[in-house]
Amino acid sequence: MTTFQTNLAKGRLATAEAIYSPTTEYGVATEWAVQLIFQSPTGDSSDFIYREIPCLSREQAEVIASYWRSEVSK
Repeated sequence: MTTFQTNLAKGRLATAEAIYSPTTEYGVATEWAVQLIFQSPTGDSSDFIYREIPCLSREQAEVIASYWRSEVSK
């Protein structure tokens, strides 16, 4: 399980993770994605919204997730 900050401003990115998530989007079949986890803009501090960005490979997902995590820590 991923641990992330729960004291963020509403709507802010909490963390990003590379995850196994087989899907077909825009006619492209992929097995890996970056899961972006945002502090909910409409809920309390324990509410989060999860969104996925499909990637071509595990390596690509890990690089993109690492980039997003580095942005969170700024």
